[in-house]
Amino acid sequence: MQWVLQWLARMTYHFNPKNRPTLCAYCKRPAGPFLKEDGEHWLGACCMAHLKKIGEGERLPNKAQLNDLGIEYSIAQTKDLYTKLAIEEDQKPLHKWERDKRKKIFTNIVREYLNWANVQAELDDERAANGFNKVPEEGRTL
Repeated sequence: MQWVLQWLARMTYHFNPKNRPTLCAYCKRPAGPFLKEDGEHWLGACCMAHLKKIGEGERLPNKAQLNDLGIEYSIAQTKDLYTKLAIEEDQKPLHKWERDKRKKIFTNIVREYLNWANVQAELDDERAANGFNKVPEEGRTL
């Protein structure tokens, strides 16, 4: 019975957007569906291998950083949504929009940035796996 309660707690936590971990606690890539309980907190993992390392207390010293290309990609991907919501808000300044519409814009920008960053990490992993460290040509990121 206790394992059922733990499983339900994991599911409730994982699917609660207010508490869900967004980054892997090991490598800081976007977290997948893997969770590790750490006292009262939950740690996200991007894969089973990293979940195991998190369980063993390992962490990489990476810290999240921003990339201008990723920011430009995020803005471009959010343009249509922003335009639609700006019309609905009668061209008011963003800080005067309804909170749920502002949240929708920021959520979309962050999600698109994380998607972009994840593709970059996968491309880097692929280059490293193939012994090829040359950066791809400009415009060939996605």
